Amino acid sequence: MCLVFTQEVVGSIPTTSILLTTNTNRKGDVGELRVSSKLLEMGYVVSETITDTHYDLIAEINDEFISVQVKVCRWSEDDNTYRVGFEKTNYGANGANRDLYKEGEIDVFAIYNPDEDEIYWLWFDEAPKWGASRTLSSWRNDLIDRKI
Repeated sequence: MCLVFTQEVVGSIPTTSILLTTNTNRKGDVGELRVSSKLLEMGYVVSETITDTHYDLIAEINDEFISVQVKVCRWSEDDNTYRVGFEKTNYGANGANRDLYKEGEIDVFAIYNPDEDEIYWLWFDEAPKWGASRTLSSWRNDLIDRKI
């Protein structure tokens, strides 16, 4: 896993940025670890899957098992928003196949923002089908601490 931490000063406010490798699997690994850590810090039980499945983690929240799909958002200079895709990608002999998650496969999307080191929580029925492109202030309405 390749992580590079940088710190710069913007005005009088220092900002820290986590630059991730361009390998999307590694980005996902970092996202899963950050989401797991945050849930543990909040006092919840977190379990990882042994086999490949539709979700990345199981979180036990208020005596209920929640299937969590972790995604990593990225900054888009095109429209000054953070974007995330909600499709799943399966790799086979014919290359990549993208598909939508179906109701019952997952309960929630946990979206990790590496630039802000924040996690957003969107229940499956709240999430747009293919993904979202939102301003930082809009994403912050869905901070994990506010949702569970």
